Amino acid sequence: MTNCADKAAITPLDNGVTDKDFSIGFEVPRVDQKYITIELLDNTHIVRGERKQEKQEKEKIF
Repeated sequence: MTNCADKAAITPLDNGVTDKDFSIGFEVPRVDQKYITIELLDNTHIVRGERKQEKQEKEKIF
């Protein structure tokens, strides 16, 4: 489990509301869309993203 210091706020960029639905647009830098989940819990939207990094090690020549 992560602590609060590890969490970053995501500011919505584009909001839209009609009589039947709503939309929220936002950016999550350096996170692929397939690693983002959106939940609604007790009238609170929860957006989670996981950043995958591939570690590349270059061959060292001495």
